[in-house]
Amino acid sequence: MSIAWIIGGVGLFLLGMSLMTDGLKSLAGDRLRVVLSSMTGRPVRAFVSGAGLTVAVQSSSATSLATIGMVSAGLLSFPQAVGVIIGAAVGTTSTGWIVSLLGLKFSIASVAMPMVGVGVLVKLFTRDRRAAVGMAIAGFGLIFVGIDTLKTAMESASAHVNPASLPGGTVWGDVALVGIGVAMTVVMQSSSAAVVMTMAALHTGTITLEQGVSLVVGANVGTTVTPMLAAIGATTAAKRTAAAHVVFNTASSAIGLAAIPAFLWIVGAVTPDADRSVLSLAAFHTGFTLVGAAAFLPFVRQYAGLIARVVRERDGALTLHLDETVASVPAVAVDAARRATMEAGAILAEAVRETAAVGAVSAQTRRGVEEVDGALDRVRSFLARVRTDSNASEHAAHIGVLHAIDHFERLIEGLGERELAARVRRSGAELGDPAARLAESAARVRDAMRRGPGEAEGQAAMEAGEASSAIASYRRAQRVRVLQRTASGDVPPDEALDVLEAARWLDRLGYHLWRGTVHLLAPAQAGGAPERHRVFAEPERHPGESGQLTVESGQGEIAGVKHGR
Repeated sequence: MSIAWIIGGVGLFLLGMSLMTDGLKSLAGDRLRVVLSSMTGRPVRAFVSGAGLTVAVQSSSATSLATIGMVSAGLLSFPQAVGVIIGAAVGTTSTGWIVSLLGLKFSIASVAMPMVGVGVLVKLFTRDRRAAVGMAIAGFGLIFVGIDTLKTAMESASAHVNPASLPGGTVWGDVALVGIGVAMTVVMQSSSAAVVMTMAALHTGTITLEQGVSLVVGANVGTTVTPMLAAIGATTAAKRTAAAHVVFNTASSAIGLAAIPAFLWIVGAVTPDADRSVLSLAAFHTGFTLVGAAAFLPFVRQYAGLIARVVRERDGALTLHLDETVASVPAVAVDAARRATMEAGAILAEAVRETAAVGAVSAQTRRGVEEVDGALDRVRSFLARVRTDSNASEHAAHIGVLHAIDHFERLIEGLGERELAARVRRSGAELGDPAARLAESAARVRDAMRRGPGEAEGQAAMEAGEASSAIASYRRAQRVRVLQRTASGDVPPDEALDVLEAARWLDRLGYHLWRGTVHLLAPAQAGGAPERHRVFAEPERHPGESGQLTVESGQGEIAGVKHGR
């Protein structure tokens, strides 16, 4: 009977932790990412932010996941991420203090059950932030229901378990208990659950303090298994972050194991009673983790450099930011996809510049365009696993990235039409002005894409729209002139068709470059461009025109395929 209740108590605790963490993460929303990015300048600040956020959301995995995603997205440097991970390891020890001070020392089941009921009602009958609050309240209540159940089960078990029959008292006994702690964490997938179970056993006299501290050390080591498994097949940034986590936790656990004799001597001299032993266990967990943090923090940059040398870069340059482990964190995932798409856009803008300026692209740029083609496919596949709520702040950015990918793929198609580039070059003065205007615009877009979103980059998007509009106006006027000269016999019909087709091609490049840029760098302009930007306004169709783009009432059409602006 006691085993079933122990399992049930652990299950209730884990369910409560999951609900509370999910509620707090939903309540925090994008703030988790914003706080991390604004508070992680130096290693010490990164450490404090990691510890503080982990205490706030009661989940080191949530902090670690956001950190991995931000490193992948290029929003955090790896040394900053290491500081956050170390802070998260210290922050997760707060669970032990909550349990020892409230869950075991006081009987709060009578308060916890109403909390569960109130929280569930709030979750069911409200939406958005209030529903997240309700979920967090219900989860918090369930945590203590689980602890109370676990405590009752351990009291029953203590009548049948003699602490003397368990390992301990020798080096090999301590190592065996560490192994048990590791197994508990791996099975329950939560070091917090393993620590709580250990505290409940200690509180009821099922185990001794000496056995408890060894189990806690094992639980700390056990937390390294999950990141190691998550790093399999992940990006280099995720593998490096997981490696930093594993090495730190293992080192701090070794410190804890070595400090057990001294710690037990101090506790025996100062705090002999059982209730304080539970507090001592929480203090021990926090203490050896803090000592490990103090040993690592002064050398974070050197430590990060060592990890980077061991875990070498193997991902493609354009897909470094995409990590499958952050697809469940929409804000971070969209940032990662946006950053990858901007880097792809910078390469395409350079290809457009070279094409417009000299009529051909260099071999290096051509290889870059080929890489971009594959990278955009991966970004689209990555975003297929990301879900953003229509009311969330990242939803517009999500849609913008998808729009940009569509325009950039059309741009790649256009860049592949090398014969048209040759026609532009042969036309000489006929298309010299629009080609020069496009090259100038593409250079600004390239630089803006490399800098990322901002006021200056929004200006670059607007200038790209003006250039696109100017090229479209030139094309329309040029068409009339060329057809008139053809009718008068001054220009051969074949030459006239070459010039017109080349002009339309320049127009297409300028349009897709602009629209891809505006969706990434200035999404506020993407929904409705000023009238002067509505290029290709006339719904015309020319002889022999297979890839004509027309825009009518704000919609684009390529070979019968509709595209949003």
